Amino acid sequence: MPTNKQRVSINLSNSEYTELAALAERHNLSMAWIGHKAILDFLEQHRDELLQLPLTFAKRTERSKWSKNESR
Repeated sequence: MPTNKQRVSINLSNSEYTELAALAERHNLSMAWIGHKAILDFLEQHRDELLQLPLTFAKRTERSKWSKNESR
């Protein structure tokens, strides 16, 4: 069955993943549901801001050291 939903993929550290998995298990929710809810809440909170998010990014000076085919 076709869907019009888009998929997003994220990377988490081991500790972030462990904490998310524990939260999901404790509340009998899927990690995907928690992630989706977090994104919806973030979008709602920042919807009216003109692309000025409260985020600080480190300047990236070189491309990823891993190639597409190299395992991580």
